[in-house]
Amino acid sequence: MKNKHLVILFLAVLAVGLLTRGLPWRANSLFQTTLLRMGTAEVTQISIWSSTNPELLIEKTDNGWVASQRNRTILAPEALVREMLSAISGTESIQIIKPCVPDTTGLSSADTIGLKIFANNRLLDFLKIGRVMNTSSGPATFVRIDAHTGDYLVKGDLKRIFNKNIDDFRRRTVLDFPFDQIKSLSWQFPKLAPIRFEKQDSLQFWQHFWQPGLTLSADSVAHWFLLLKRLNESQFADHFDDTRNAQTNVVNLTLSDGSQQVLLEFFHLQRPDLPDDPTEYPSKQPLLATYFVKSSQNPTNYFAITDSTLARQICRTFYRPAAADSISAKR
Repeated sequence: MKNKHLVILFLAVLAVGLLTRGLPWRANSLFQTTLLRMGTAEVTQISIWSSTNPELLIEKTDNGWVASQRNRTILAPEALVREMLSAISGTESIQIIKPCVPDTTGLSSADTIGLKIFANNRLLDFLKIGRVMNTSSGPATFVRIDAHTGDYLVKGDLKRIFNKNIDDFRRRTVLDFPFDQIKSLSWQFPKLAPIRFEKQDSLQFWQHFWQPGLTLSADSVAHWFLLLKRLNESQFADHFDDTRNAQTNVVNLTLSDGSQQVLLEFFHLQRPDLPDDPTEYPSKQPLLATYFVKSSQNPTNYFAITDSTLARQICRTFYRPAAADSISAKR
């Protein structure tokens, strides 16, 4: 009797094995929650694209990770790349999705994000990222994984992580400085001597460094600082022609707290300087700007100040040409 039971058990196990081999997904994927079994150390390239963005290539180099798109290459922040690698290595399946009509997964729509993962130019896997939905345990994403020839609902919002363009890897900050600790302000206008004011805490005003009789009220400077903070609303100006800096520079501003300083260089064009092919730029608003700024805190980028009134207020509120001329004469 025991032998008969063993034979039946053997035949049952064999039947299950043959059945799972014929399924449209891999048997091991059915019983494993982690779909992409690869170590983050072996990934050297991540290629991302969509209908709205050209290919974004994130690549590991001797100097760290770099991101390339639209003929521009920049260093990629480690935190962003680490989040992507973590999502790739930890893709956990919630359930297998059967094909349905109409499509509710977003994997057949124009909003799909394509993702290819490489190790030294060897393709490790190819994914399509579809719609994100909310579940009782948090956000989940529909994906199609080429190696598994199937669709899955996986944990996490993969669209948020991988829906990127190169600007997402760049620091948008023009100025990050503790305004309450600034002790001196200096303006350098073209062909004029520098103008410098220093903060007088006990007297509640700012005093001209070379002409003590010239002062600025603390309230007016505080209001002007609010204008400076709005520079962080500026957009990247990749089309700006820095070969004409000397001709277009209107003022250089230096802020100092006594131990460190920040230099802001402002430039003005008489009319917008449109590039040869405006279609290369995802945002058209910076192309219409005539004022631009470059910060020593973000030296690899120029920013377009699309609000011309704001730019003029920053550059001209404390414009003192007479004071500068008199200082030049004394020197």
